[in-house]
Amino acid sequence: MSFNIRARNVIYFATIALVIWFLYLVSHILTPFILAMVFAYLFDPLINFFYKKFKLPRSISIFLVYIILIGSAVFLLSLLTRSIFTEWESIKNNLENFFLSIKRDIKQVPDWLQPYFYDYIDYFSKNKLFGNIAFAPFPFVSKAFLGIINFFVFLFSAFFFLRDGEKMIGKAMTILPAEYRDDAVVLLKRINDVLSSYLRGQLILIGSMVVMLFISFSILGVKYALTISLFSAVFEIVPFIGPVAAGAIGTFIIVISGGQINFYLSPAQVAIIVITIYYVSRQIQDYLLAPYVIGKATKLHPLIILFSVLAGERIYGIMGVLLAVPVAASIKIVYEFIFDKINNKNK
Repeated sequence: MSFNIRARNVIYFATIALVIWFLYLVSHILTPFILAMVFAYLFDPLINFFYKKFKLPRSISIFLVYIILIGSAVFLLSLLTRSIFTEWESIKNNLENFFLSIKRDIKQVPDWLQPYFYDYIDYFSKNKLFGNIAFAPFPFVSKAFLGIINFFVFLFSAFFFLRDGEKMIGKAMTILPAEYRDDAVVLLKRINDVLSSYLRGQLILIGSMVVMLFISFSILGVKYALTISLFSAVFEIVPFIGPVAAGAIGTFIIVISGGQINFYLSPAQVAIIVITIYYVSRQIQDYLLAPYVIGKATKLHPLIILFSVLAGERIYGIMGVLLAVPVAASIKIVYEFIFDKINNKNK
């Protein structure tokens, strides 16, 4: 009997390992499905609100939320897109002019150093700040077509995650051996508590950062205040590295694009004030907003967070960066749960 149980457990865990390995092999097509799962996780409470409050069928509730979200997105984009694209084109032109002036100034350095400077300037101007955007018709059309397909895959997947998510979890529970089901329910509850506070909290923190930066930059008279605020807030998602990158890039763009127009300040003074704005905004988030919005949800050591972000980027690019902290927190919960079970058995 014990042999059969042991063999069943070996087969069970081997199956899980094979599934994880298979998902790793097809990771290049998982992005819309992962985004759909995150979307479903974030908006499931809203679906439940319509479903329970107004007694609407769950499918109708999902379509209603889709209409509200897509309508809101279209409305906001119609207001902001033209301004953002105009500002972004102007920022790119300023950056291109800046690098051209740097190239002219490089001629003043010793001849043997010039090739190294030219290499670095070309690398950052083409690969880091502008990106190699191919405007050839066929690559552009193929990428646009692929993006449209992924968008519909995302909508389709999110619909079924929202409609059948509980059934999927229930079905997965029936696959588990009976002796593991109660533990799995407790484990999922703990993971759910962490992920819900973390993911929804991040959305609130992004919005608050946009508001703080935009108001501060507008008072200062910064050009491109809206675009810089939006991109800086997105960078802030990445722990440790993101805020530093946001502050450095934002300050750099503001200074080379003409600084500000409301006060008579030198470029050095503008840079100091902008860095101060980023620093103060970050402190407000870390010490006033985050403890209430997210709290100590993940309870991860800073080194683990940094390692997780770097490992996530290496394994799965930008999506890995965004999911690194919640995944690491989930792994920590699983580890602690297993460790507690082992200790309790040994007592």
